Amino acid sequence: MTTTEYEEITLLDGRITGIRVPSADHGDAPLIVYLHGGGGSALEPVMAGSSQFARAALNGFTGLFSLNRPDYGGSESLGFAGDVDEGFFAASVERLGDAIAELWDRYRKGSRGVIVHGSSVGGAIALVLAAQWSAARARGEERWPLLGVAGTDVGHAPRPQVSAYWYGTEVVDVVENAVTPGMDFGPAWALPETPITDHGPFRIPRAEMLELVGGWRRNAQRVAASIDVPVFWRVSEFDPLWQTDDRRVAEFVEALRTSSPYVDGGVLRGATHGAFLGPMREAYGFQVLSFFDFCRVASRVPEVLAKRGG
Repeated sequence: MTTTEYEEITLLDGRITGIRVPSADHGDAPLIVYLHGGGGSALEPVMAGSSQFARAALNGFTGLFSLNRPDYGGSESLGFAGDVDEGFFAASVERLGDAIAELWDRYRKGSRGVIVHGSSVGGAIALVLAAQWSAARARGEERWPLLGVAGTDVGHAPRPQVSAYWYGTEVVDVVENAVTPGMDFGPAWALPETPITDHGPFRIPRAEMLELVGGWRRNAQRVAASIDVPVFWRVSEFDPLWQTDDRRVAEFVEALRTSSPYVDGGVLRGATHGAFLGPMREAYGFQVLSFFDFCRVASRVPEVLAKRGG
């Protein structure tokens, strides 16, 4: 895909920063809010050669936003110490939920709602956000309309060797390189032309890193079961972080179907971690866009959800 023009934005008096694709009018289309992966930034969906936002814009989605999660880019730190493995995600969701509320007030125009799309750690946080939003709606306290959530490059059962290595890292606030020695990203044909490990050192808050293999591992199925909006979920076949056998995939899809009216979940065959970079990036990208369009239709015709089921 071609390079995407974007402009920088700030929310919450600068506590959250990010980018948006300028658009004069996006009609009633959903606003798409992207949450990047560990070690990434808000520029993840506009990377030259694999721009997710370019593809989305070409297919009618022009309300495109990507946020630097707390502790990344110009966004303010949450101040977590590196010796905890739970709480970082919830605090991130609180901050990001406030940011999306401001974004919605500022840019909604005629839009019917928001779709949150997260990758890797951002995918887990997107799912936690959707669960918290669902709980707020049950209390009548939602501040902006969530039409659906997409979580990709994330599973619920980390590979034991990754957990062991991450827990064994030095107790610091930020780990300079979270890539586990000996990580198997799959066969050569499944790798992107530029390996994901070449895109940076994966500098990541240790509390976030540990929660992915700690608190998230303990809570992921409960989180999934409480999401009551449409869900798109993908984990890559050759993902080095997650166990992707049929049993693990089925139990997470089953959890998602507990409350969600529509679940499109499963394995992305032929892909490795960072699905938006590898040879399956186009197929993956159009699967995500199909889900976005489903949510757009469902926002106009709610009966679609009732008829389709989970």
